[in-house]
Amino acid sequence: MGFFDYIKKSLGLSKAPPASAPTQASEAPEPEPTAAATPKLAPKPVPKPARQRRPAQGESGIAGWKGPQVEDKEVALEAHKLMSWVIHEDFVAASYDAPEFQGGLERLESHGATAELVDILKRAAIRLRKHTPLWRRLALLYTDQYEHESARNIWQRLIDEGKHVAEASFYLGEIAERDGKAMEAAANYQRAIAFEPEHHNAWKRAEALKGNLPMPRKAAAATIGGAQTSAGLQSFGARAPDGYELKHPLGRGGYGTVYLANDTHLHRDVAIKFLHPHLTRDARRVGAFFDEARLVARLGLPGIVRIYDLDQEARVIVMEYLTRGTLRDRLSSGRALAPGAALRVAISLLKTLDRLHQTGIIHRDIKPENILFRSDGSAVMGDFGVAGLEDAQKAARHAGTLAYMAPEQKQPSDAPLDRRADLYAMGLVLVEMLAGSLPAGTATQVHEPEIFISMLPRASRELMSIPLERLLATNPEQRPSSALEVINTFKSLARQFTAQEQVPALIDELDKLMATTSPDDTAARAQVEAMRRALQG
Repeated sequence: MGFFDYIKKSLGLSKAPPASAPTQASEAPEPEPTAAATPKLAPKPVPKPARQRRPAQGESGIAGWKGPQVEDKEVALEAHKLMSWVIHEDFVAASYDAPEFQGGLERLESHGATAELVDILKRAAIRLRKHTPLWRRLALLYTDQYEHESARNIWQRLIDEGKHVAEASFYLGEIAERDGKAMEAAANYQRAIAFEPEHHNAWKRAEALKGNLPMPRKAAAATIGGAQTSAGLQSFGARAPDGYELKHPLGRGGYGTVYLANDTHLHRDVAIKFLHPHLTRDARRVGAFFDEARLVARLGLPGIVRIYDLDQEARVIVMEYLTRGTLRDRLSSGRALAPGAALRVAISLLKTLDRLHQTGIIHRDIKPENILFRSDGSAVMGDFGVAGLEDAQKAARHAGTLAYMAPEQKQPSDAPLDRRADLYAMGLVLVEMLAGSLPAGTATQVHEPEIFISMLPRASRELMSIPLERLLATNPEQRPSSALEVINTFKSLARQFTAQEQVPALIDELDKLMATTSPDDTAARAQVEAMRRALQG
């Protein structure tokens, strides 16, 4: 009996042998009962299986596998056990993910049994053709072992499937660099940066390559290759339209990566959004990318990012550069905004939403990352990639960001969304501005309004509880019907908060006035003191 047959027999996975067939532990079949035998047969003794010896080096007993090559017998036995598991007919993705199997792989790796590990993963990959973690691990092993062709095939497959694109691009760049293909390496590092702008290793490799890249003279001024980034690094491969010089990446969104650039004709900074390389082959995505730009340009509202130009051949959109960053930048430390300032931002955005909603468009992705500030401090709305008409929402109902979706947007339904989904998202953004963060689990759970309101500071909670209860109602029918209705409520609250925020400064001024008032002028001093008590409430 082979080792794996023994495992199956022990677990009851194999059928008992026919009565006429001798077992491994018996030398002859049981004799047939005679007429003189007692009617009630005695139990048949269970033969003990032959003891399983450890496989010798180079021996496996498994078809198609030459067996473990390590000298350590414990490691060899571990490899044999894992391979036996893999070839079992019931081996599935859950088997690969099981802690026992993963632990076995880790033990092989820690003992340097790389050849055995690769053999096991290759056999498992045949069974699990769509299990991404397995293929990624195999690609990493191939890359480490300099098996470039095998590694390249797997990394490219992951990119084509849209999985681990930044990591796969980086390793493809590393493989190309080993093979002396500098341009191919640079292009892959650029793709890694496009998907993960903070990929420092990709930046460093790209910077190290810059002296080895042939740069056509005509294109040199229109590439990132000749422009220093803020970190002193350089990017390669992204080609800007004529008349622009790229500086460094600003961030990445669902459709593209945004770079800071210089308009060489008008001598001003602009933001250029490049469509992600893996989307350029998808005609629908390319169309959506430029539809967003045309929609924003057509609206021409003061509260949205301005579009300056687009180049369909280069797959780029040139737009206004917002110098004061995003609302997310201001909230990244977890510190809340002053209530008056938060309401002023909300009112400005609601005015833009009101204009949008009047044209029949809803944004559907309102969040701190998509709220930006001009140099004068005014708030504007960006990223209209998933915006659309209220009566044509079925295909993209669930597009957006989970944490800021209205409850009805998270539910399975064919009903189109309306403007009240945007108002709910604005309520969440306001809570985050006032509290510094949102409750845990907001992306996956539907919270009642009271949960959000309980996070606010006491002064904000007293004034904001009623309007937020309406704005964050889980039933859209209970929310305000328009942004204009919310604006009128918030304007009144903003005046109250602004007055409260000015009280400490006014008290300081009164204290200074008291200090300069003569002790003999009792009437004046009494008047100042009365004003001070009134301000303190």
